[in-house]
Amino acid sequence: MRNIDDILSRLYDKLGFFKDKEFCEKYELKQNTVSTWKKRNSIPYDLIADISQNENISLDYILNGKEEISLDIDYKKELIKNLEELNNTQIKYIWHISEAEKLKS
Repeated sequence: MRNIDDILSRLYDKLGFFKDKEFCEKYELKQNTVSTWKKRNSIPYDLIADISQNENISLDYILNGKEEISLDIDYKKELIKNLEELNNTQIKYIWHISEAEKLKS
């Protein structure tokens, strides 16, 4: 079961908030709304999903605490590493996709 305090803590950390009041002001909520969420250990999923999307914060991180994947990926290096784990049929499939992408250009 997810703990509302943990979810809010991660969310506040990413948004730079220290208090419920700041969160409520930003998202136009009454402060007793957050208190009610805490008592019920429940938070509206739609709100969290919207915040996640609008603020570019991983929903998996907010809900489960799983760290975000770095956006500074060397895709070529990672692709080569992944290719070594694939069988010949899978590699052939990837090759066809890459050829099709080159044709689009």
